[in-house]
Amino acid sequence: MTSPESRRLAEQLRDLPATAGLDLGEWRGRAAAGASRPLPDEFDHVATDAGGVESEWAWFGERIDVADGPVVMFLHGGGFVVCDISTHRLLAARIADAAGHGSSLVVGYRRAPEDVFPAAVVDSATAYRWLLSQGVRPGRIVIAGDSAGGNLTFACAVALRDAGDPLPAALVAISPWTDLSLGADSLTRLREVDPFAHLDDLPRMRDLYLDGGDPAQPLASPLFAELDGLPPTLVVVGDTETLLDDSTRIVERAASAGVDVTLEIVAGAFHTWMNHVGELPEADEALALIGRFIARHVER
Repeated sequence: MTSPESRRLAEQLRDLPATAGLDLGEWRGRAAAGASRPLPDEFDHVATDAGGVESEWAWFGERIDVADGPVVMFLHGGGFVVCDISTHRLLAARIADAAGHGSSLVVGYRRAPEDVFPAAVVDSATAYRWLLSQGVRPGRIVIAGDSAGGNLTFACAVALRDAGDPLPAALVAISPWTDLSLGADSLTRLREVDPFAHLDDLPRMRDLYLDGGDPAQPLASPLFAELDGLPPTLVVVGDTETLLDDSTRIVERAASAGVDVTLEIVAGAFHTWMNHVGELPEADEALALIGRFIARHVER
């Protein structure tokens, strides 16, 4: 059942003007403002260079050595175009903390249109390999991301597998955008239900990212990739999201490929609901679920 808090926030989102027609600077500025949250006193973060990829360590409480505890490599959403480290550092750290006082490496992969596909995939894989070079065992790493970052979570894992790299302990994809051909029925079926839908401009984001490339390329749309051999995977999505079918379809394909995959559909959750941990019961419950999943799969 949808919480009163979720219903109120959904109405606030519906009242916001659509992003269609905004120039890139305004679009990014609005996304940053919309994701802005006060940073808790117990939260901390520090910039780092992850093999040439701008990144940031983020954590709660006393900082632990990277050699201890789970490490969540987080790939932020924003349609490959808007959002950045600053918009997702808090969510990333909360996920790592929920997994058992872990730390998160928030990856600032190159964005479109300045750098188009496959730059974001390359940067994600580079950051993962950098973690390994720092002595972090793959069994202690989880790759996670939301929306476009959920796409990159799968794409990065596929690229690593194909290159023969050791794979992480698990994957967590929150509301992943897995089909850039925009073939999901839920994009239209739930358009009027998801209060965030008018704040995304998926065709524009897709076109800026692919720069005329084929949206069915496996590393662009992981729905069309061979998924066998991927590590245990959790996909979490809201039942009112336009990207619902992107989640259910990739879970079906992963399961058919023999992947240990779990799908959690959260009642009353709309796109980007996970950015509202502490405000929405749906977000708090999903965070706890993600934390338990990671804790079950990482080495200690």
